Amino acid sequence: MDEQSDVFSQLFVRCLESDSGSSEVDLEIILDDLLKLNYTKRIFAITRTIAGEVLCHFAINTKLTSTKNEFLLNKYFQLIVQLTSSQGIVLEPHSVNKLLAMLHGLWSSCMNNPVSLQSMLDAFAAATYQNGPHISPENMSHLLQPSDQSVPSIIKTKSVDLDIRRTAVQCLAGICLLSESNETLSDENLEICLKLFIFILQDLSVAPPYDVIMCRMIFSLSKGLHNILSTSSSIHMSHIGPLLTVLKKFMVYGLPGLSDSTSDELQPIPIPELYSSKQGDEKQQDTPQSTPAKSHVKKKKRKPKSKSKPREVASSTDVVQGIEQLSFDQGQMSGVRGRPSWIRVTSSESEYSDTEGAQRAKLRSFLSKIRQMCLSVLYLTIKKTDKHTMLGYWSSFLPEYSSVMQNASSLFTSFRQDSAPKCRAAALGVVGAMLEGSRWYLSFAAEETGSPSQHATSSFVPFSVSLAASIREIHKQLLSTSSREQSSMALTQLLKTLSTLVSNTPYRKMKPGLLVKVSSQARYFLTTSRDLNVKVASLVLLGAVTSTSAPMGEVASILTDSTPLYATRQSNSGNHTPILPTSGNHTPVLSTSGNHTPVEHREMSGNSGFGSWLIDQCVMIATQTRRVPAQGSSQYTEVDQSEVPLPLRVEALQTLTKITKGYLPVVKDYINTIGNVVCQCLEDSTSQVRVNAGKLLEELGSSLLQMMKSSPSKAIEDESLNLWIKVLQGPLQAVMQDRSSPVLQGKGCDSLSNIGPLVFPRLPKNLQIFCLTLPLGFTSDENALVRAPAVRALGVYVMFSTLREDVAFLEDVTNVVLRLLEDPFLIVRANAAWSLGNLTDTLVINKEMHGGFTDEFQCSLLIRMFEKAIQAINDKVKVVFNMMRVLGNLLRFSDTNYLQDHKFEELMLQSTHILADMVAGDVMVKVRWNACTACSNFLRNKELLLGDTKWTDHIYQALCNSVTSCKNFKVRIKAALALSTPIKRDQFGSMFSEIYRSLIHGFEDSDMAANFTEYKFRDTLQEQLCTTLVHLTTMIRPEDVPTICRNLSGITENINHYLTIYRDKLMLKLENDLISSSVSGDQSSMTADPSDLPAANNYTEQPAMEKINGHTSMTCDQSSVTNGQAVVVSDPVEEYIVAKQLSPKQKLENLQLACDLISIVTNSAHDPNDNSIQPSDISVNNKISHDPNLLCNLFKFTENE
Repeated sequence: MDEQSDVFSQLFVRCLESDSGSSEVDLEIILDDLLKLNYTKRIFAITRTIAGEVLCHFAINTKLTSTKNEFLLNKYFQLIVQLTSSQGIVLEPHSVNKLLAMLHGLWSSCMNNPVSLQSMLDAFAAATYQNGPHISPENMSHLLQPSDQSVPSIIKTKSVDLDIRRTAVQCLAGICLLSESNETLSDENLEICLKLFIFILQDLSVAPPYDVIMCRMIFSLSKGLHNILSTSSSIHMSHIGPLLTVLKKFMVYGLPGLSDSTSDELQPIPIPELYSSKQGDEKQQDTPQSTPAKSHVKKKKRKPKSKSKPREVASSTDVVQGIEQLSFDQGQMSGVRGRPSWIRVTSSESEYSDTEGAQRAKLRSFLSKIRQMCLSVLYLTIKKTDKHTMLGYWSSFLPEYSSVMQNASSLFTSFRQDSAPKCRAAALGVVGAMLEGSRWYLSFAAEETGSPSQHATSSFVPFSVSLAASIREIHKQLLSTSSREQSSMALTQLLKTLSTLVSNTPYRKMKPGLLVKVSSQARYFLTTSRDLNVKVASLVLLGAVTSTSAPMGEVASILTDSTPLYATRQSNSGNHTPILPTSGNHTPVLSTSGNHTPVEHREMSGNSGFGSWLIDQCVMIATQTRRVPAQGSSQYTEVDQSEVPLPLRVEALQTLTKITKGYLPVVKDYINTIGNVVCQCLEDSTSQVRVNAGKLLEELGSSLLQMMKSSPSKAIEDESLNLWIKVLQGPLQAVMQDRSSPVLQGKGCDSLSNIGPLVFPRLPKNLQIFCLTLPLGFTSDENALVRAPAVRALGVYVMFSTLREDVAFLEDVTNVVLRLLEDPFLIVRANAAWSLGNLTDTLVINKEMHGGFTDEFQCSLLIRMFEKAIQAINDKVKVVFNMMRVLGNLLRFSDTNYLQDHKFEELMLQSTHILADMVAGDVMVKVRWNACTACSNFLRNKELLLGDTKWTDHIYQALCNSVTSCKNFKVRIKAALALSTPIKRDQFGSMFSEIYRSLIHGFEDSDMAANFTEYKFRDTLQEQLCTTLVHLTTMIRPEDVPTICRNLSGITENINHYLTIYRDKLMLKLENDLISSSVSGDQSSMTADPSDLPAANNYTEQPAMEKINGHTSMTCDQSSVTNGQAVVVSDPVEEYIVAKQLSPKQKLENLQLACDLISIVTNSAHDPNDNSIQPSDISVNNKISHDPNLLCNLFKFTENE
């Protein structure tokens, strides 16, 4: 124990010996001795219990409560501050309440003496810091009650010294913090403090001259707001307007040349509620207990987090990390264990002298701290406010035109004019927070061809034009700031903000050129900056450019630009710095092992094909090589580059992955190069590099599959084969056996699933066996992150033509999949459900191709599949909608032989009832439309007793209800499509008239969507209703006419309107088909152009059953299971599982029949009960068709095969 601890222990004993009989002189001596200790150093004898005992003993057992000696009281108040704030100790709740009771008793005696009042408030702040939730209701009412003797009254009274008011603000700011047990102050009390802080800030002026004491007051109020927002997520929502007003007012406090334009409260502009800012399924809590891969960017070291420090807001984005990193750790946190220095009030600042220059420097420091704190509060406000609400204030912080910003407060002003790098970085972080998640909002922007300033003075500016002008202005301000930013910290944040902007901007609706400027700046900093964080942020920005849904021609021209880029950056000298693809400025990092050779890649861009400078840069960074001029030659040679930073290598691999995913023609010339990168990085000693190399291999395999599907080529197939042989015979086998990295093993399985059905049969036999046995073995791995991709890979393999007829393999996969349907982790069950759907697809294909296959597959396995699928109906949505697909396939696969087994028949009937319940039930929309498609699949089985009441009536009734009453148009489309599946009149049974009636009534509200998002499906719904109605019309019998007549009564004109539109569309399709067939030969010889590149991130999974009957079906949304990685299953057997579609000409003929019938029924059948209408009547009254024999067949029942 140190000397001070010994002294304190002795004084602690003397303190306990004092009592009510002790004189004031004795008490003063003990207090003086206690105050002589150096509390700036940690005294280990002082604990929260000991401190509480000392302070409570003086308050309860001595004459302090009744003394009128102000000097004695002030010393006691100082002791409270020293034992708590200076030592970083949070008192126990019972000690706090005892002290507060005593302090409240002394309130009236201290009110008349400013020095005593100041000291008492200091003691209040120190004792209650982080103890707000533990204060008793009685003490809290004394603390916050609206009376003359309360803290709020002192804060509001302008006649009270400003320093005392500031200390009172600190009292309330301290109780708003989370307690050590993570408890919060009640919402009622938090709202009282919030309203008070906002009210005082509104009352303060921002006009010069500026005063240090006033700066302290503003800072304390801002800190109080920060504490409230750190602990509460919604209390500020009812005061969002005034809160944003004061934050906008003070975020530029002290900047020269700005007018106080925020005296009035900010008002939000109305935002179109067309899309929800939170889309997609709700998050599932069932996740594997495995540590995810850590971020590749190194975090800066922070100061140790003390118990008394306010809790930071957690977030997964780098922007959050950057803002919190800018918290006030210089000159604002002092004392032992980091207690805030504002708890202890001093009369002077020791770090500043009394000279005029020092006073100006101190004032500038305070002003910058205020701006930084207000920006931090604004950032928290944006993160904790609903995006739709916050976007209403978009124009208040991000003006549309530069002319609007002159002498006005905005975020542009902050990051362009503020002299403090931390403030500029904080402002840029706030801009990034506003942009984050705003893609749905910015999608309304549409830039017109004229000048943006044309609308500035117009009486009416379209919302889309105004938003586009705002987007362009943000680009302009960020890019111009980047050209002169000298601080690495602010520049890094600026590049991150640009990345967020690029990810959310609809560049397809903007005039071209923005991305070129953005990428030029990123390229400049990547090739010239010596700061690691700046280089990493530049790569992140370039990755965002390659991932955006921008015009692909513009991005492709950026990637394939072969000319040296000369970007100008404003400097003091006015010189321009050329951007050359050199590597001399790379920062030294880890040295390589030296046991691998440099990667051989193609020549620099411009020599052949689509050369890419960015791919060249990423390859050199990832493989730690650099290009140097060869002696006596104009060529370059590659040499090892020592020590490339790990974060930079990881980001280079991720950028390569994004390019590979979105730009196939560019990557085409780099397949061998990227393959070499993958092989070298898979052998790296760093797990992060290996994992990202696995992701790159997975995406490269997916891109090769897409190439082979979109433009089949023997050369691409050979390159893909060579790649997989090189990888499988090289590092991948060793990597897959490394149990220390389950994430890498999972990525390996995902990569194996991308080999493809064309390449797999050409692999050597031993490699084929490896590809099959490895996933089968991994399905029993103890880690869910390995089991999930393993079972998914098996789901891909079962669709390969060389494997789907292998009954033994299919049965092995079936057993594995059924076992994993009971896995405790959702991701495994979801992938198993998807694989089971693919497996049942394969069964249907085999049945259609080889009718005897149903006898080869074990009936017991089919029964187990039915049972497991029925049990899984109660699982999560990601499993259930795949089970709809499974049940539909199993019902289609079954034949009459299985019906002889009573148990099998019961399972089939139970499955049909489940499908009917899901179609008409109150379940997730995705489940409903997959159930509709499963019904369509079931109704395609010719061998079942379709039309029998027991089998199909409940199915038809559910589909009819969905067609007429479901609010979701996609469900109605799929239900109408399912009703068009039967091709025989008898398959509808007794439900034919009911189905016909539901189709007619389905038109009634087809123009009225429940929300705006449904309107894009309106035309498809009406077209499908017409198609199904016409299909059923060709099957009408004479006895159906009276019922149809009653159904059409009064709505014939409306039906004819939709049928006329339908006919016009069919005529247009027929015309286009004729044109396409005449020029198909010319189109086949056309080559790809870089401007016609497909949209990035537009490749989705396409299992063989996905387009049953010509529509997207019941396949699982893989973005929720495999992070969006695509697997394309290409197979030439689609004709066996896709319903044969009528040509436009055949549809037109059927439409003519339907229109004739409707005309005859409504014009000739005056009596609804008259069944005397004959086919000859239709022939005589024909108004559209010119083929009487064709019309006469209308009422004849024919079986169309």
